[in-house]
Amino acid sequence: MTTATRTTNPLRAKALSYLRDSRVAVRAAVYVGENERPSRVLAKILPAVSSDSALVTVRLTGGTWDCDEHPGPNECSHRLAVQMVTGYGDLGGGWQM
Repeated sequence: MTTATRTTNPLRAKALSYLRDSRVAVRAAVYVGENERPSRVLAKILPAVSSDSALVTVRLTGGTWDCDEHPGPNECSHRLAVQMVTGYGDLGGGWQM
């Protein structure tokens, strides 16, 4: 994926808003060996103070990303936000590595 493709991802603006608002909390990241990216991740997207949004859990387990609010293979801004801070931003919110 090229840089141009990554920056035009329609989920990018929402994912960046989670990061700007300090709503992404990585609870655990497991690194194996000298890897730069974790093999397992547990993170939370905290609810916005001024809305009725819910706490969302994002996980990376066995090469698959999961989001409580957006299960399945569709791209997701919650997954993208966590992917951006854990070195997987190139996945663009996708669910498999």
